[in-house]
Amino acid sequence: MRTHFDFLEQPEMDTSVGLFYAMVEENVDRLHHLIEDVTEEELYYKGSDGDENSMAQLLNHLTYVDVRWVFRIKGEALPDSLEAEHGPMVDKDGKLPVVTSLSVQELIEKQRYV
Repeated sequence: MRTHFDFLEQPEMDTSVGLFYAMVEENVDRLHHLIEDVTEEELYYKGSDGDENSMAQLLNHLTYVDVRWVFRIKGEALPDSLEAEHGPMVDKDGKLPVVTSLSVQELIEKQRYV
C-alpha cells in the first residue's frame, strides 16, 4: 500500500477518468488494508440485534457498484453474466443481499478483479 496520498496519474486515460480511477483505487487500497485481517465472525457480524449490514454485504455491494460504474463509464450495458455474479443491487425487500460463504480474501479479490 502506498504511504503517500497523492493520486497516481493514469497517462493512458482521459484526465477526468484517470483522476476518478486514481481516487477509487486509493480508497479501495485503504479499505483492503483495513479489513484484510478481520475474522470470519467480524466479517459476518450483523449488529447486536442481527438487523444491520455485515462487512461482507457492504464489500459485496461496493464491488457491484464498481462494476456497474465501469460499464456506465464505457457507455455499455452491464452483461447479464456480471449481473448474476455480482448483483443484485438490493433484494426483494430493498435490502443488501445476504452474503454468507465468502472469506474476506475472496471478497477483496472480487473487488480487485473489477
